[in-house]
Amino acid sequence: MAKKLSTDLLLLGVTVALLGFGLVMVWSASSASPRSATGARILLLKQVAWGALGLAGMVAALRLDYRTLRRPAVVYCLLVVSTLLLVAVLFLRPVNETHRWIRFGGLELPAAELAKLAIVVYLAFHVERRAERMNELATLFPALLLLAGSGS
Repeated sequence: MAKKLSTDLLLLGVTVALLGFGLVMVWSASSASPRSATGARILLLKQVAWGALGLAGMVAALRLDYRTLRRPAVVYCLLVVSTLLLVAVLFLRPVNETHRWIRFGGLELPAAELAKLAIVVYLAFHVERRAERMNELATLFPALLLLAGSGS
């Protein structure tokens, strides 16, 4: 039977501490600005919401069996979804005169963030599959092509 991995409490504690410190800094910086106190509270609440979402994502990632990411269906699905989002963002309304953001109601998500995760998962998948032929051009070319196309 496979050994059940436990949650890294030190990593979780440091993350929560850094999140709390960041929230204090956001509050400190926004309350000193010429914005109204209401604007500072709204900004803080947005940061709290994103922080909670990030912590939930971290807990979900800690619970995820990493062997799931070895399956080609998962890797290629992640690549296709991120590519479709990157193409779709070109046809959406620009935010601050750029086509980088996807809006879901009041939430704004940069499409490139999912693409960054997809690149990491794909490269790990690719390198693991071809580890014995890593110095061959046929092995390196797809990875280099992907990295060259993702430069920003």
